[in-house]
Amino acid sequence: MKLIARQKIRFYYYLSGIVAIIFIAASMSVPYFLNLKKEYQSKIEQLSQSIISEKKRHLYDVVNRTILEIEFIKTDTSREYNEICAAVSNFLSSSHAWKGPILDESLLNVQNERIQDSTRKDINNIISFIVYDTKNSQVVGSSEDNAAEIFARTVSSNANNRELYPAVATVVSNEGFSIYVFVSRDTFETNVKNRIKDLIRAVRLGDDGYIWINEIINYDGGDDYAIRLVHPNLPHTEGLKLSTKTQDINGNFPYKTELDGVKLNGDLYFDYYFKKMNTDQISHKLTYAKLYKPYNWVIATGVYLDDVDNLIINEQQSMEKTHKNQIQILGIVIFCILVISFIFLVAFEKHINGLISSYVETIEAKEKSLRLEKDKVEKAFGKLKDVAYLDYLTGLWNRRSMYERLTEEYSRCSRNDSSFVIILGDIDHFKVINDTHGHGCGDIVLKQLSKIMSKNIRNEDSISRWGGEEFLILGTSCDLADGVSLAEKVRNAIEHQEISFDTITLKVTMTLGVSAFDPKKSIDEIIKEADAMLYFGKNKGRNCVISTLI
Repeated sequence: MKLIARQKIRFYYYLSGIVAIIFIAASMSVPYFLNLKKEYQSKIEQLSQSIISEKKRHLYDVVNRTILEIEFIKTDTSREYNEICAAVSNFLSSSHAWKGPILDESLLNVQNERIQDSTRKDINNIISFIVYDTKNSQVVGSSEDNAAEIFARTVSSNANNRELYPAVATVVSNEGFSIYVFVSRDTFETNVKNRIKDLIRAVRLGDDGYIWINEIINYDGGDDYAIRLVHPNLPHTEGLKLSTKTQDINGNFPYKTELDGVKLNGDLYFDYYFKKMNTDQISHKLTYAKLYKPYNWVIATGVYLDDVDNLIINEQQSMEKTHKNQIQILGIVIFCILVISFIFLVAFEKHINGLISSYVETIEAKEKSLRLEKDKVEKAFGKLKDVAYLDYLTGLWNRRSMYERLTEEYSRCSRNDSSFVIILGDIDHFKVINDTHGHGCGDIVLKQLSKIMSKNIRNEDSISRWGGEEFLILGTSCDLADGVSLAEKVRNAIEHQEISFDTITLKVTMTLGVSAFDPKKSIDEIIKEADAMLYFGKNKGRNCVISTLI
């Protein structure tokens, strides 16, 4: 009877001990791994959002810079055509050429160095004129085209109507006749649009990026709702009509999404699947589109998300593999614990101290192994963070990370009554370097100049690649005069440094604009002031430092 009771006690002793050990191991490990997996997923999501935000910022800047270029082309064309009208009116008055047939060759003699050669050669198709006898209220000469005929119907009102005639010049001849030289609205808009389209076709962005334009005909959508005006990826389809019913390979309706977005907000970000440049591969694409209302144009650009998607997928796979390995390690640990615990229970009286020590050492070794695995994951995440915050080519901070640093410095100076300067530098004639020696040479120039500038700023200063060939330096705890000195030091170091590429040696210069902290101005306004100084330096002759002090 005692033997049976002893065996029963022993059975429950072993059972309760093993169950207790399993329960303790599970209660400690399961929450840990659930929390670790949640942490992995959060890091992946943060990384993805960070990269996508940077891509969106880039697309936004490209489209809005393009719209600024369009406005500049319109203004510059208006200026040019007004100068053409003035030059031609003086030519007609002095030469009396209007009395006979006007030949293309005769108008080529118009002297004005600001008139483009392409415009001069096509001048007869651009301008029209009439010679008006004011006393007798009759037309005595004209360019004999439809525009001249329409203008002659109401001369006095048309001469001042800039909506119908954006470029008009008037001169009185020796005979007392009024000579009106003008450009009709239709001619003006046609030539402006052609210039814009030529510009867009010529623009190429990084990673085979490009800009395209669709002209909306019907804001209600449906078939033929728009015309594809410019599309460098599909130039043979320019002029074709588009439909909001068109789907991509994933079932999305990109044209409908685009139309609904610009109607509602004027612009939008959206993604879909589209053919890559110079290949038939269809890939996931993120696009930013904005409505340019004066022409009913949708101006857009985009980036393919292959790299981002692959980066996220690879990181997910790596983290999942690490997580599975940790679970396997935990299983081995638990098994070892069970074996050791059973031995411990069997020989409890004789080997209590040794078994406890072995148990503790085993647990610590396994925990150390888990910590090492976790450190590896954190290091991998650190590398991915560098991808999001550093410029891949130069190793400098990118625009996003520098803007965050500027925000911190702005806040600090606002509280402490301190100051900082922003130095915005742009490599002179960088496009010529790329066009002449290739983009490989351009990359070497960017890397070398990054090193030179990093060596010539103070330890407390910061430098970033702001975009393309532009660099932004943040000089802390210094005023505008100190900033000019720092910028001049950088400029001088670059000017006296030779850069070697293959068998050639280059001398490169940089123009820099400097602005200082002003609590009455925002960060963007201070950057804009530095940018204005930079472009003033470009116009002044390059290779100089410009600020409000100079």
